[in-house]
Amino acid sequence: MSKVGAVALASVIAVAIGIAIGYGIWHGGSSIMNNGMMGGGMMGANGRRERSGPAPQSGAPTINVTAREFSFSPNHLRVKARQTVNIEFSDSGDMFHTFTVVGGPTFNLQANAGQSITGALTLARPGTYQFICSVPGHAQAGMEGTITVA
Repeated sequence: MSKVGAVALASVIAVAIGIAIGYGIWHGGSSIMNNGMMGGGMMGANGRRERSGPAPQSGAPTINVTAREFSFSPNHLRVKARQTVNIEFSDSGDMFHTFTVVGGPTFNLQANAGQSITGALTLARPGTYQFICSVPGHAQAGMEGTITVA
């Protein structure tokens, strides 16, 4: 086999392996991922499970938001400026999803399929904010909504 042929063959094999790994992770993970975000929970660099987002605030009103492939319900929320609300984010889908506020304060809740997490959100300025699932391709597939702050 020529040098060019060997390089071409190695390139094809590398791409095929990359596609196979990506497909396996996308469709439920692999044995390497069973304790990671696709399997048993969010894990930090030290191997311990860690919470995403802020803790809930005791006594604050709660807004329930459910994620599925590829939507949020409800997809429009209304809150008062400077009022803290707890977002209870439930992932009823078959994949890992996030509830991420865009264009406002940093707010990101993450949940594996079948899990829920609650975090306190305060938006100080009136206006319209967007929330999305920040998993690549999910917002483009329809996982987005708005928060109206009055």
